[in-house]
Amino acid sequence: GLDVSTSIADYIEGKSELEECFAHVAKNLIVCASDREVANPAEMMRHPRVQSLVSKIVASLNPDLILFDLPPLLMSDDAMAFLP
Repeated sequence: GLDVSTSIADYIEGKSELEECFAHVAKNLIVCASDREVANPAEMMRHPRVQSLVSKIVASLNPDLILFDLPPLLMSDDAMAFLP
């Protein structure tokens, strides 16, 4: 039910800017979501744009908290790829 114009996957793939992925849910809650499955999620997590994702979010929004919803560590390698 989120109104997002583009997916975080589009940002990682270089198809959009990070700010386009933000959905303002409430005054103090912004969600950056994915609207589709990607073919190789672990490989996507190793993309250079993911490496700079946290610093860009901090620079853009100055959040008190950033929460990343990832699969369980032992179920897939997506989260392991994101950890660094």
